[in-house]
Amino acid sequence: MERRMCRFACASLASLVSFISIGVLGCHPEEEPKTAVPPDWLESRATEEAKIASSEQKGHQMGDILRGLAYREDDREEWTLELDGRYCYWFSGVGDETVKTFALYLWGPDNRRASSQRGKSSVVSLEYCPKVSGPHRLQGKVTAGHGYFAVTVFRSDEAGKPGDKSKPTEEVPALTR
Repeated sequence: MERRMCRFACASLASLVSFISIGVLGCHPEEEPKTAVPPDWLESRATEEAKIASSEQKGHQMGDILRGLAYREDDREEWTLELDGRYCYWFSGVGDETVKTFALYLWGPDNRRASSQRGKSSVVSLEYCPKVSGPHRLQGKVTAGHGYFAVTVFRSDEAGKPGDKSKPTEEVPALTR
């Protein structure tokens, strides 16, 4: 009787370990990048997307292009950026041809998520006007696929937020009845 119980328990344990291994490792298998280096067009595409997104505010690039590599789905890269509460920012992320969908997440100095944007493709843009100055944490995440990605940050040239009433505006004549 004990021998039969051990065979059943050992077989069940082996099945459980096998099932867990397949479930954990099979979900997001590690993939090698398509090429040893990121494609030449990746950084310029990220910069171009940020230029387009910030064109109304005449934004300019802030710092170096941020780079990452995802070996599997849900891999991410994080950077800390010093943002000034007087300006607006545009973040543009672009993945190579093996990145199916890409997302950007931003946390404020209080470590709470301030903003996020999940793309439906390998290109995503996020506009953010911080309420307070300080270190913000930006995360680029490959939500489907794998591969190289680049993120460019643009900042508005002028202080003030879009629609900010404190910015100088033309006086509008009062309505008369």
